[in-house]
Parts: sequence; C-alpha cells; structure tokens
Amino acid sequence: MKAAGTVTQKVRVTDLKPSDIDHLVEPHRNEKLYSALREWLKGKDQREKHAKEIEKAAKSDKRPLSPDEVAEIETLRALPRKPDKHGLSTGPVVRTVTMDIGKLSGIPIRGGIAKNDTMLRVDVFKKAGKFHLVPVYVHHRISGLPNRAIVAFKEEDEWTLIDEGFQFLFSIHPNDLIRVTLRDHVLQGYYSGCDRSTGNIGLWIHDRNHAVGKEGFIRTGVKTSLNIEKFNVDVLGKSYPAPPEKRRELA
Repeated sequence: MKAAGTVTQKVRVTDLKPSDIDHLVEPHRNEKLYSALREWLKGKDQREKHAKEIEKAAKSDKRPLSPDEVAEIETLRALPRKPDKHGLSTGPVVRTVTMDIGKLSGIPIRGGIAKNDTMLRVDVFKKAGKFHLVPVYVHHRISGLPNRAIVAFKEEDEWTLIDEGFQFLFSIHPNDLIRVTLRDHVLQGYYSGCDRSTGNIGLWIHDRNHAVGKEGFIRTGVKTSLNIEKFNVDVLGKSYPAPPEKRRELA
C-alpha cells in the first residue's frame, strides 16, 4: 500500500536500476513481473555491450549488418515481456512500470507539482550552423536561466558556454510539434523529452499506425541537423510555423 503523502510516477524500464525494483508499486500483485525485471536488468549491460560489438565489427569491415546480425541485435536489445501464469515471458512487452518516489517537493506548475529536478523545457540556440540544446529545470526559477548547452557524455561544467555569439531560436516544451531536417530524411513529431547525457531528443509521431520507430517513438540528435523548426497547432489540427520567440525567464 502506498504511504500517505507519497507520489508515484511511470518509469521506463530502460531507465531502471536494480535497486529501483524494491520501490515499484504493489509488489504482492506483480511478484512474477518484478522477478523477471530483476533478471532482465542483470544482463542488460552485457547484452548492450555485445550488440555494440556486432555493430562495431560491421563498421570496421565497412559493410552493412547482415540480416542475422540485425536479428541478433534486436534480440539483445529487446524489452522484457510480462510473464504469464506459468512464469513464461510470453505476455505483452513491458515498456514502463510505476514506482513510488516518496514525498514530492517542488514548485506548482500548470496545476501540478514539478519536482526540483524536472526538466521543464529545452532552449534551442544556433551558432556556426550547429544547434545547441540548453535544458531548463525547475530550480532555475531561483538560480536564473542556465547558459550551458549539452555536450554528449560530458559533465555539465564541460558543456558549451552560451554567449552573445549564439542565436536563440525558441524553447521546446513537452508536446510541442517539432520538425528536424537531417541530411537524408526529415523527422516530425511531438516533443517528449531530452536526454541530457547524449543531447538526443524524443519525438512521438502523429500517426502511430505508420510508425517510423517502435510504437511511433523516435530518438534523434539535432546538433548537426540541417534545420530544426517549431510549429503551433490550432484547434482544427492545422500546423503552422511558430512565430519568433524571445528567451523567457521562468515565471
């Protein structure tokens, strides 16, 4: 039973750590699932290492992945499945689980409570033909807007310092419609979030019946893209380019 005053949230299984299993809700109802998740997490890093080795070998040989290699990589990176009544992993794919995160302190945002470490938006800058993403968190309401853009796999104090030489383009909030033009194709979808460790953004496409990625979810880098555009959507569902923006402080 969830203790009074505590809060739960959906967590992607790919973001789970083994210690998180002890904080998932209703363990008495989900004993088989949580046990399966523990086993899946135990081998996750080793499976990913093997998948990368296969990709690296193909790249070193300057050849495309073979169908067998593609199938093996998909198996290595497959999400866990819910066990059936016999304990066999034949059920639906498990993408998220619900975790008890304890008491939530934070700042009221749009009718809810945002955690102090909640990423509220990403500010997009451009310089010398490259795009730079500056994540903005709740605590920046007090400390002031940040001035460092994500550099993949670097600590924040090593991120790119934003100065007057950078052009501010716009801020991206969850569910904003975004179009990313890459060298060989165009991606368009509704912004879901930004990975501060890689600088990739996540997009949900509008029509998931014609999904580009799994279940219509796309992850993409933007730094060296040809263009990034933001669109507004009216009440009739028509989209049009968002007007120019000025960078705004957190109210």
